[in-house]
Amino acid sequence: MIGGHRVNEYHLGWLRQHIGVVSQEPILFQTTIAENIRLGRLEATQQEIEDAARIANAHDFIMTLPQKYDTLVGERGAQMSGGQKQRIAIARALIRDPRILLLDEATSALDTESESIVQDALNRASKDDKKDSRTASLGDDVRNAAETTFEERQNGQTTAQDDKNVKDKKALEEAGKVGQTASLSPDYSKAIDASKHILALFERTPEIDNGATDGDTFENFKGEINFVDLQFRYPNRSEVPVLKRFNLNIKPHQQVALVGASGCGKSTTIQLIERFYNPTSGQLLIDHHDVSSLNLQWWRSKIGFVSQEPILFDASIRENIAYGDTSRYVTMAEICEAAKNANIHRFIETLPEQYETNVGAKGTQLSGGEKQRIGKCCPLLCSAIARALIRNPSILLLDEATSALDTESERIVQDALDRASKGRTTIVIAHRLSTIQNSDVICVLHRGRIVEQGIHDDLLARKGLYYRLAQAKK
Repeated sequence: MIGGHRVNEYHLGWLRQHIGVVSQEPILFQTTIAENIRLGRLEATQQEIEDAARIANAHDFIMTLPQKYDTLVGERGAQMSGGQKQRIAIARALIRDPRILLLDEATSALDTESESIVQDALNRASKDDKKDSRTASLGDDVRNAAETTFEERQNGQTTAQDDKNVKDKKALEEAGKVGQTASLSPDYSKAIDASKHILALFERTPEIDNGATDGDTFENFKGEINFVDLQFRYPNRSEVPVLKRFNLNIKPHQQVALVGASGCGKSTTIQLIERFYNPTSGQLLIDHHDVSSLNLQWWRSKIGFVSQEPILFDASIRENIAYGDTSRYVTMAEICEAAKNANIHRFIETLPEQYETNVGAKGTQLSGGEKQRIGKCCPLLCSAIARALIRNPSILLLDEATSALDTESERIVQDALDRASKGRTTIVIAHRLSTIQNSDVICVLHRGRIVEQGIHDDLLARKGLYYRLAQAKK
């Protein structure tokens, strides 16, 4: 029941106009930040867009970008960090000033400081204490909408009997045809521009060739990673430095945690290690070899990756785990062993089809939390931890792997991650400080630089940025 009426009595489109949704996996479209927020309410002004961004704690980071609100977010928001995407999605939901606000782990990808600010904003936005026309009940609103519709239909019947109105109607139809044709002009020019971009893509030579077979390999791989005076700017945002004189030495089998506010460069370090990009300047050394000199396929075969947004394929659990190593046939015994190490084997065995259970396209047969936890375990573990372990990687990269989990599930998953990290060089990105307290080294990043480095207790004793992050979480 909504407003005293059954939900199926409402006009679906009208009802959804009064609902704002913020999910734990935000969807952004390949357009500007302003247009993504405006999709929440198409007639919104620029000032209203900025006001919504301020409430969502997004305005400050947007204003640091060269194009500000005209910055393109990339395909599915690929140019934004997880926390930045989440804040843009929150602004998009708030701009329509919805009567009903649905929050599904809306702050899961935010750092501690942003989480507290945004949570306070969401709490204020969810309170129905506004003294405007929205004080009418939802039931009254739908009755008014029904009365308006009836009057419009009645007027339509009257005009059908009026000769003058009929003539006007025909004239308007002719004018409408011209107007529809004219409205296609902007789309025509956009289509021309799009075709030029497609041709340019075909002609472009990638800086990093994923299919390249050349490059060095070497025996006795240890897994030491060394950032040397590294600087980086994204190619399409060359005015914004992401990493500045970044220096970090990670010893073999060491666990290093990276913490800091959203957009400070944490995920960028992982992207550089995976060699999705080359440094703008400086070096990234792997066992004293420049990463750009290594055979790309060989190098990536040494890496296991677990992200905050698990990607599941429309296939069985068995196949999703086996995709971790496509260079060979993965036996069922190996799949079961990886699942045991990921704390999911027992649960999978309780399913009717066990390892042949289909998870659906992108894991759609599972809820957001279940993507990272099949029942009390984890399809993130299924698709990421178990899938990562199947290749027996020397280096393990964990990017907010437990961000969407509840406390009990986080403990189970964290236990699996701790065991998976043993004997491997591990880099952990985390907002929840409880998950990285036992790391060998914790690095606090701020605006592309390491500003603090040490173990948990020492960093707390310094009462610097790490201490403030810990206090904000409390």
